[in-house]
Parts: sequence; C-alpha cells; structure tokens
Amino acid sequence: MRLKAAGLDLMPGGGAEVFSPRVRRELCPNKTTGADWLRIVREAHQLRIKTNAVRGGFLENVFMRNVTIGRVAEAVLTIDLLYEEGAKGAFMPTVRNVHLQNVRSSASPRVLFITSFPGATIDNITFRDCTFRGVQKTEVLSGVGTLTFRNVTIEPAQQPKGLNSVPAPAAPCPRGCGRRGDAGRPDHPLGRAEGPGPAHRRGVRGRQGQGPRHLSPRHA
Repeated sequence: MRLKAAGLDLMPGGGAEVFSPRVRRELCPNKTTGADWLRIVREAHQLRIKTNAVRGGFLENVFMRNVTIGRVAEAVLTIDLLYEEGAKGAFMPTVRNVHLQNVRSSASPRVLFITSFPGATIDNITFRDCTFRGVQKTEVLSGVGTLTFRNVTIEPAQQPKGLNSVPAPAAPCPRGCGRRGDAGRPDHPLGRAEGPGPAHRRGVRGRQGQGPRHLSPRHA
C-alpha cells in the first residue's frame, strides 16, 4: 500500500530474476535476496486486467489457480475497462472466460473491482474453491455479465451481524461422540484428546495390552 501511494504502478515478473543464491551473489550482490523478492511479489500479487476503447482488443480464457497471496493493494481481481481514456474510442474491448480456482488471500480492500461501459463486454467470470479473508470494503461491479461463485468464502475484516442472527452452532466433534464442541475438554465423554494414543471412553479399555471390555449399564 505504501509503495502504491508513493507512485508504484507496475512490478516486474520473475522470468528474468535469478533465484540461485550463489549466482545472485556474483551477478547482483547489492540486490535483495530471492526469498525477499518472492515474499514482496506474493504480498502484492493480484490479477489486474485493464484496457479501454482506444486499445480495444479481446482477452479471454484466463486461468488463475492454486495461488496464496497476502495483502493486495486494490482487489484480488480487477477488470478496469475505464482505464485512462475509458470509453472515448472506437474499439470496444471484450474480457470473458476468466476463472479463479483455489485462490486465497489474507487481506484486501475488496475481492472484485470490475468496471465497464456500454458496448464493452465482461462475461463469464468464475470463482471456485476460494477463500478471501480480511476484506475491508464493498465490491465494485459495473457492466458485468455472468459472475459465478462456487464454494467461495468471503470474510470481512470486521464481522457483521444480522439483526436477528444467532451464533453459528459448533462443529460436530471430529472424534464421533455425537457431541458438539471441543473434544479436548476434561469433561468430554472420550476424555482428553492429547496423550500417547487415542483416548477412549472411560471403562471401554482396561490396562495397556488388554482388549476392550463390554460396558455394563452403569458404565454406558
């Protein structure tokens, strides 16, 4: 965010970077390390598509898969057809078939920033199996055709609450006791989860090495 506020508009790709520490020390000893470069790019990364009616053109069949990013400056996905000259031109741009799958972010102003104008086309944008946390603002959508979310979680930075909502129920116990809540609590029917081996219902097993015993009614 500070870099963008200072005027940074583009970040170079990794194709020309040298990530071998030994070679990097020889060729560019005063540059940041490869690990730091990757960390910075991972935090700043986003999918940003920009064009206008002067540039025109078609952009389609874009895939972004299996990406985990930190904080982004604008949105996880930006499609800006009002870039610079905007609608002042003769060439109507088309952006379609943009697919994001298994993309995760830890913080962003918003997930979507999509703007268009009459005559331009933005269509078939899909999100599948994605999680976006720490979202700060409302989404910006203008002139979008089909937009599909499948198994997508968007968590705001400040959790809202409905006027009549109640807390969500706890997840079922993963140890199968039929009870909801923390399986590691001392009063849990299966005992504590920690220890050298799996905990069992009190009275089901005897001393170490013995097989299971049948429960009497008073132990059930």
